[in-house]
Amino acid sequence: MEYCTNFGRLDWLKLIYFAFVYPYILYGVEIYANTFITYLDTLTKLNNKILRIILNQPFRSHTLDLYRQCDLLTLNYLHTHQLHILVFKCLYHRHLVPSTFQTISVIIRIFTVTVREQVISKTQSQHP
Repeated sequence: MEYCTNFGRLDWLKLIYFAFVYPYILYGVEIYANTFITYLDTLTKLNNKILRIILNQPFRSHTLDLYRQCDLLTLNYLHTHQLHILVFKCLYHRHLVPSTFQTISVIIRIFTVTVREQVISKTQSQHP
């Protein structure tokens, strides 16, 4: 680490983070982050610690500032973001997802059409 004090240190450390840490956090976040926040506490604290080291910030520095400086999302927001991407792919780009999700997207479409028809029929029956 002492050799990283020259110009561009932050860029290199961010590059190392995105090469060696971020892929492990991102992989399967749609599944494993769908749990109680206490189960993810160790992972969140470790990620915050890594970001403090990269940015050379004190222990008491605010974590949201760390994420902003590195252009990252917190684990909760990353989970939500990846879920939105997955749902978008299931609904509009079925060829980009595995066949299991293609079946799920058909079920989702049928369900949403059925719910929409029920809402329309209830609305029409209430207003003659």
